[in-house]
Amino acid sequence: MKKRVIIIIAAVVIILAAIAAGFLLSDKTPMASDKTVSTEEISSKTEVTRTGDSQEALMQKISALTDRKIAENFYADYDGDGKNELFAVTGEVGELDDNEIWFASESETKNILSSGALSVYEIETPKVGNKQTLFIAECGGGGSATASKWFYIKDGKLCEGEQFFSCLSQYEGNDFTFVSHAFDEGKDIKTHQKTGHTRRLYFLKWNGSEFEEYRGRKISANELKEYENGEKILNEIKNLGYTVDDVFIRYNDSIININIHKEDGGFINYENVNLKVENGALTPFNPYENDGNIVEKTSFGGIYSEGIFE
Repeated sequence: MKKRVIIIIAAVVIILAAIAAGFLLSDKTPMASDKTVSTEEISSKTEVTRTGDSQEALMQKISALTDRKIAENFYADYDGDGKNELFAVTGEVGELDDNEIWFASESETKNILSSGALSVYEIETPKVGNKQTLFIAECGGGGSATASKWFYIKDGKLCEGEQFFSCLSQYEGNDFTFVSHAFDEGKDIKTHQKTGHTRRLYFLKWNGSEFEEYRGRKISANELKEYENGEKILNEIKNLGYTVDDVFIRYNDSIININIHKEDGGFINYENVNLKVENGALTPFNPYENDGNIVEKTSFGGIYSEGIFE
């Protein structure tokens, strides 16, 4: 009898111990059924970590639509949404070639420059702001002028720039330069006919979806004398036989364009002197690092205006 009681007590102790262990385990390790995760939560987490199609996958999408060999590709997150896109060029960049430009993303693949239209001379992919990157292709047909085809991505969709530029290029940050072409290097005094291809540099600001021009404002030659080196530069221009015409200051009052001219045997030659304003002093603006006098160093030829776009 005593032996049976001992066995019963032992069994009760074992059962109570098992129950206690179960409670302790449930406190530390909840069952999967205690917490449910919705499909919306799962998909939203997946969306955050997804990086779009791989570079190889996007290249394959393009290759499936053209029989031309891809020479260069530019794979990046162009709109900062965590998904990469890809631009690709067929043919040799920088040569007079029969180029195509293609775009591919997770949602679309399309040809954005058809074969036989233009040759691609140069590609630039400048980063603007914290998240955005532009794609710029300088194109031409073998002549003396070129055209900038430029694109950006908005809400995952490709957008082609509608504004026309030539030699569009990043200057610094969100600021860009472009070239204005004209035939105004000189003028025949009798016929008033202007000749000579000129290419002047102007400034732009990127605002997220388009470019805005830094227009110039007129200042007088006397105002130039208020800057350090101003009078010295005016004297150098005069000693070279030039007459000062309109003067413009632009790009946050940091660039000055001085239009000048001189007559030479029945012909008027138009040049310009371009200066940087730094700490109240004027220095040559010479992005092409030319040698020579102030005109030879800084002139782009022709006549500067207040701006190109209204």
